[in-house]
Amino acid sequence: MGKRRQGRILFEQTSLSNNRNRRVRSPGRNGDESLSKNRKENDMAVLKNRPERALPEGLGKSESRGVFLCTLPVLWCDLDANGHLNNGRYQSYLDEARMQAFDHAGLGVATMRANNQGPVIYEATLRYRSPVEHPESLTILTWLDSTNRSRGNVKQEMYRASDQCLVCEASFKGIFMDFNRGRPINFPERFLDAFGLP
Repeated sequence: MGKRRQGRILFEQTSLSNNRNRRVRSPGRNGDESLSKNRKENDMAVLKNRPERALPEGLGKSESRGVFLCTLPVLWCDLDANGHLNNGRYQSYLDEARMQAFDHAGLGVATMRANNQGPVIYEATLRYRSPVEHPESLTILTWLDSTNRSRGNVKQEMYRASDQCLVCEASFKGIFMDFNRGRPINFPERFLDAFGLP
């Protein structure tokens, strides 16, 4: 998706401004600053419509509109040699919680396959806060933090059910794609509404 140059990655994206077929590239050290300025102005104008959300701290978020709660049991086979949930397995639990949230928002796997549309993750960030042992259950909150039409940032928090301790914070940035055309498209309005984004 990107080209590496002088230790930096340049990402190409389809512009969502009026010039829909124009492609915009983030400049390198000697790049065209005017293109970068135009791209940033377009993105900022769209982001103002759906800014990042202000939500309560901790599990209190679950009372907010558009925040989905999921509880999953920790599987013994997912532990590491220290008896803790393996770092590499956290994402599987987050994936499951995220798909359950999408399903409740009207964008389940069956719908995505029927329409040949769906999100593609291009960046995942996880911060591990506390270990998880077995037996245990995980309470996972999922919400859509912000969008700029075809791009969204899904936030998730994972808690131990036994003591409500925050064990992991995660952010997943993705693009909503039409796979038939191979192009980004706008998120369905019903999906944004289910996540509490007007």
